[in-house]
Amino acid sequence: SSTYGAMIDLCRISLQTWRAQEVVMSAADDTIVAAAAREAQRCNAARTALIREIDRAFGDSNITITTKTYG
Repeated sequence: SSTYGAMIDLCRISLQTWRAQEVVMSAADDTIVAAAAREAQRCNAARTALIREIDRAFGDSNITITTKTYG
């Protein structure tokens, strides 16, 4: 089903997001940091879309918090 595919994609995109964020935190070159930050943002948008798709499949539209909950 598409839900299983979405869950697999969610795992994959979550790893990509994590890797990009690790580069942002560890790279010294601002060009590399900027590229990694853009990639992290792209991945995070895809991650949010997948979460929404999974929520809808289980009948829980917009229930998962996908925004920062810290200050």
